[in-house]
Amino acid sequence: MEKKTGAKGYKKRIGKAGEKVARLFLEQECGWKIIEQNFSCSLGEIDLVAQDGSTVVFVEVRSTGTANFDLVEESINWQKQKKIKQLALFYLKKQKNLAVLSSRFDVLLVQINPETMEKQRIHWIKDAF
Repeated sequence: MEKKTGAKGYKKRIGKAGEKVARLFLEQECGWKIIEQNFSCSLGEIDLVAQDGSTVVFVEVRSTGTANFDLVEESINWQKQKKIKQLALFYLKKQKNLAVLSSRFDVLLVQINPETMEKQRIHWIKDAF
C-alpha cells in the first residue's frame, strides 16, 4: 500500500499527531479524564471532551508543522466557535449526567515536528470563548 503524500495527507498526519499529543498532555501532565475523543454527529466533530475537576471541557485541537501559531489561532473564528458551542449543547443533552457540571471551551495549539511527528510546543488557551 502506498503512503499518502501531498498537502492533504501531510495535514492529516500533522492533525492526528497533534490530537495524540493533546490527549497525552491533558491526561498525563494535567491529570484530566478524557471522556471522549473525536465525538462526531451530523453537526460536526468535537476533538476532545474532558473533565477537569467538576468542569466539562470541550477542547478544540489545532496542529501545525510550523512555528507560527497566529494563523492557526485565527482559524478558530466566530463561525467555528458557534459550531463548537452547538456541538457541546447537543453532546450535553445526550450525556445528561454531565449536564449538571459547569463547562468551558479550551483550545490547544500544538506544534508538531513534521519529520518526527513529535511535539515541539503546546500553547493552551484556557476558557478560549
